[in-house]
Amino acid sequence: MTFAKPFSASEFTPVAPIPAQSVAAAVAQVNDPEKRRLIWYLHWVSHQPGGLCAFAAEMLEIIVPDRLGTSTMRKAGVGAGITYSGATYDQICHEIDHHEHPAESDLRQNLEMLIDGWRPSAAGEIARVKSALEPKNRRATCVDLLNICHGRCYFLPEKLRKLCLDPGAAWEADYFVGFMDVFREVLKRREKAATQRYAATRIAGYVHDAMSFAYRNRSLAVIHGTERLGKSVATRLWQETNAGCARLIDLTAATTDILFYQELFKALGCGEVRRGDANELRAGIRAAVETRDLMLIFDEAHCLFGLSARASIKRLEYIRTEFVNRGIPIVLVVTPQFSERLREMERTTGFNTNQFRGRITKWAELPKKPSRADVECVCRHLIPGLSDETASLLVDCAVSADTPMAALNNAVLEARMLAEKRDLPITHPDVIRTAIGYSLATRQMLEASIPAPQPAARRGRGVPVSRPAVPASDTPEILDAARVQAPRIAVAKEVPAQPRNRGQAPICVA
Repeated sequence: MTFAKPFSASEFTPVAPIPAQSVAAAVAQVNDPEKRRLIWYLHWVSHQPGGLCAFAAEMLEIIVPDRLGTSTMRKAGVGAGITYSGATYDQICHEIDHHEHPAESDLRQNLEMLIDGWRPSAAGEIARVKSALEPKNRRATCVDLLNICHGRCYFLPEKLRKLCLDPGAAWEADYFVGFMDVFREVLKRREKAATQRYAATRIAGYVHDAMSFAYRNRSLAVIHGTERLGKSVATRLWQETNAGCARLIDLTAATTDILFYQELFKALGCGEVRRGDANELRAGIRAAVETRDLMLIFDEAHCLFGLSARASIKRLEYIRTEFVNRGIPIVLVVTPQFSERLREMERTTGFNTNQFRGRITKWAELPKKPSRADVECVCRHLIPGLSDETASLLVDCAVSADTPMAALNNAVLEARMLAEKRDLPITHPDVIRTAIGYSLATRQMLEASIPAPQPAARRGRGVPVSRPAVPASDTPEILDAARVQAPRIAVAKEVPAQPRNRGQAPICVA
C-alpha cells in the first residue's frame, strides 16, 4: 500500500502552550491516577520546544501504517486491493465522519417516503435512490479510506490539547486503533532518549532516591552536596522522566520577591508572565498546584535567601506555608551555602527555623567528591569509544582537581575544539593528551589568579556547625532523616530580646 507519509511537527498548525491553571481545573474532575499523570505530562510537553505538534509527530511514526484505520477496517482487513462495500462501508464512513455517499439506512428511509407519496414526477428520484442502494455504487478501496484517516491525523495536536482541558474527552481516536498503546510507546521512547543523554552515576542514583522518597511520602526533602557534583544534571533527568508528576524550578539570583514569583509562575507553566502584583502571581501559582499532583523541585535553593548581606526568610517561609503545609511534595537541591545563609539569617534576625526543620523528612547528604567510577562513567558518556589507556588519562586529570566533574568537562571541551581544528577524531590519543595539558594549564592559572575562598571566621560564640557524616565515594548508601539528623545550625549568643516569631523557643536546634 502507498499513501501519504506521516506529518512532521512543522506541518501541523501550531498549538499554544496550555496554562497550568486550566489543566488543574480539568484534572480535578478526573479520578484515574494514570490519566491525571498523562494530562500533566501533556501540559509539560506543550511548554517544550516543538510542543504538542512534536509529540503528535512521534505518535504518527508508530500509527502509520501499522495502526492507521478504523476498528471496522482493522476487523475486516487492511491491505492493497481490499474494497469495502455495503454495511461495512457505511460503518467505516460513520466512524470517520465521511459522507461521500448517503448511508444505506438513510437511502431506504428516503425510498419509502418517495413510494408512499408517489407521483409521476418522483419516478426519476426513485430510480436514482435504488441505484445508490446497489452495493457496487456504495464502496471504496482500503487505500482511499486510509488516506482519509491519514488526513484526520492532521488534527491530532488539537486532540491532545482537548485531553488536557476536557475531563470528558475520550482517550481514543476514530482514525487509528490503540490510542493509549501508542501514547505509552511514545512515553517509553522519550524516557529512553532522556536517560541516554545523561550518564548513570552513583550520585544520580542518590538524587533520584531522595526525590522518589519525597514524592511518595508527599514531604520535604533536602539534597545537600558541594558544587559541581552533577546534582543539577541528575535533577533534570529525574524531572524529565517524571514530567507527569514534577516540575523543576531553576532559581536565579532574583533580587526582589516579585521576580521570584515570576520565576515560579513561569516554571509551573501558568502562562505568559505579565507585569502584576505579587498577589496575582501567587493566586495563579496556587491554582496550578491546587490538585497536589505535582512535586516542586527547587534547584540552586540557596538563592531563596537572596543576595543581599542580610538573608531573607520570606521565600523559604512561603514554600513551607504554601506548599509543604498543604501536602505538596518539595525537594530543595542545595550547596553548603544554604546552611551558611540560614545560620546567618538566624543570627541576625533571631528567627526560629524549627518549623522549617521539623518538616524535613529526608536529608540526603551527597559525597564531597564523585568517585573515580562516576568520573569514568561520565567520561565515557561524553566521549564514546575511548580506549582504556586514553580514558584513564582523562580520569586521572579530573580526579586530581578539587571539582573533578568540572575539570573533566573542561578537558572534553578542549578536546572537541582540538579535534575539529586538527581534523582528527576526538578519541585520538594526541588530541586527548594536548587537551589535558591545556586543561591543567587553565586550572593552574585560575588557582593563581582567583584562589579558592577560605571559610570565614564566625562572629559571636555560637554552637559549632556539625553536618552528618559524609559517605565515602564508594559507599552505595544514601543518608536519610531516619538515620542522620540535619545539620546543627550555629547561633550567636546575642539574640534580640523580641524575636520575630514570638512565643517559640528562641534558637534551639537538636
